[in-house]
Amino acid sequence: MVWDAEPGSQSGNWGATGWFLGGTQNLQIIHNTIINANAPQASSCGTLFSSGSLIIVDDPVTPKWSGFVFEDNVIDYRGCGISGSGWIDQANNALGNQFTGFDVTNNGIMRTGGEASDWPGVQVWETSWVSQLLNFNGGRDGNYRVANGSRWKNSASDQRDLGADLDGVEGATANSPTGNWPSP
Repeated sequence: MVWDAEPGSQSGNWGATGWFLGGTQNLQIIHNTIINANAPQASSCGTLFSSGSLIIVDDPVTPKWSGFVFEDNVIDYRGCGISGSGWIDQANNALGNQFTGFDVTNNGIMRTGGEASDWPGVQVWETSWVSQLLNFNGGRDGNYRVANGSRWKNSASDQRDLGADLDGVEGATANSPTGNWPSP
């Protein structure tokens, strides 16, 4: 995905990758592939917006939300990983302020900075997209299937590849209409 500012906006380009998770309960994000084609990720966290984050959680809540699962995904860490109010680039603390009983594990994460010890669960960390995917193509219209030889291959909790089941998506949409559609 490419995150560009809307014409005329004042926000500029964010280095974001994933989501803002304020006020979410019983949310499961499983087997997704999220590629950020904006500027390369920062090796440290300057600011959430310029360096980018994988996930931004909201301010601490009482009572805490429950049921957050983030598992078997392939995603770009960016500069600030998982951050939340008062806890920048510290996934355990940011998630703990917002959620109880969260499960963040077994994700293939592209990372050039940040500390793995600040993360819950076991993650499969890498530093180069090129050796992990069949054709990264700079993050623009590549073939994002996991490459043979990658540690992400058959590493999901269900023994499939980490990330999206691209063969399944293509099979499910093979007979979908294509083309340019008129505006309603």
